[in-house]
Amino acid sequence: MKKYSFILLALLLLPALGLAQNIMWNFSPTSVEVNTMNTASFDPYDPLAQPDLTTLFVKNTGLEPLRADMKVGVYWNNNFLVDAYYQTKPIAWAYIQPGQTISLSNRDLITNIGNYYFESKGDAGISVSGVIDANPLLKKAVMAGYFPDGNLQLRVWLRVWEAEAWVLPSTAGGYQEFTIKIRNAGTINLISPGVAIGQNPPQVGILPPSFLWSSLATGINPNKLIIREFGPNSAPNPNTVANTGALFYQTPQGMADDSGFAHFLPFVPGNYYAWQVSTALSTEYEPFDPDRIRQNPHSVKSNWFIFQFSDSTDGLGITEFQAKLNALDNNKLLKLNALGYVPLGEIIYEGNTYRGKEALDLLDSLIGHDILVELKD
Repeated sequence: MKKYSFILLALLLLPALGLAQNIMWNFSPTSVEVNTMNTASFDPYDPLAQPDLTTLFVKNTGLEPLRADMKVGVYWNNNFLVDAYYQTKPIAWAYIQPGQTISLSNRDLITNIGNYYFESKGDAGISVSGVIDANPLLKKAVMAGYFPDGNLQLRVWLRVWEAEAWVLPSTAGGYQEFTIKIRNAGTINLISPGVAIGQNPPQVGILPPSFLWSSLATGINPNKLIIREFGPNSAPNPNTVANTGALFYQTPQGMADDSGFAHFLPFVPGNYYAWQVSTALSTEYEPFDPDRIRQNPHSVKSNWFIFQFSDSTDGLGITEFQAKLNALDNNKLLKLNALGYVPLGEIIYEGNTYRGKEALDLLDSLIGHDILVELKD
């Protein structure tokens, strides 16, 4: 009798387990990175106004039309905030057919009005007030209309309609997750050379001058340096600096230094130079994309610094740099010099970048040694 009861229990469980495995789902992309995200951007009562950030793909891998239950949970740094429940609409066209894959954007998931395939189940929903009630630490920021630094996570569970278990063996924890990584960019502070625009510009006679600044490291915010040049009788003021003078240098697209710049540029003694550092902000409507050069109107900018360049008497000039290159007696470098190419004063050696005096000291240490030179655009 005990043996028969065990076999009967196994037979009863097999259909439910088989059905539970007839759903596969995944997010694409699984995460995005932004600098700012407004709470109003995720209004569950107006889902079409939300930014389109990710898509959840749900596939019926079984042989019968599928009705499903769905649970959507919102988490902050792995701490639960709110959740909501949905179920497939009881209409034949809303069922997921065998082999069919449906797609649901975040607009279809952060919603209190349902979507094409699913309708809300029960009274509980996702709301800003629910977030505030769930996590008092977020209350101040959320009430101010934005999320602070951290990870906002969207987790989705699925199961066959009215089945007991959410967990599928193929998914860790039984859910798939989409993460919005929020990293506020903060301010950019210039250090040297020069002083804030509007003050008396100091003279700088070292070549190359080392441009230094400080900014919050986010991992997604390359800094852009811009330098403007003005004649000896045309020193700019705070009202004219951005729109007058000549563009002397700006960071090439796709390239940026984190906190400094020291290239041999053709500074003219007597001329004034103003410089500024900025970074484009990634928002929920335009997340960070390393493969795309973004022309983003939203940005963080430093103030302007200004200095007057003077004759370099105790500085290190490009002539000295070229002389040390010639002393290396390398055929490639000698040919470039003969063709009229002028070095920028930057050396990439064994994965490290050297500029200014460090570059000159490195060249001194290489004289007399066989070296392999790789030329880059």
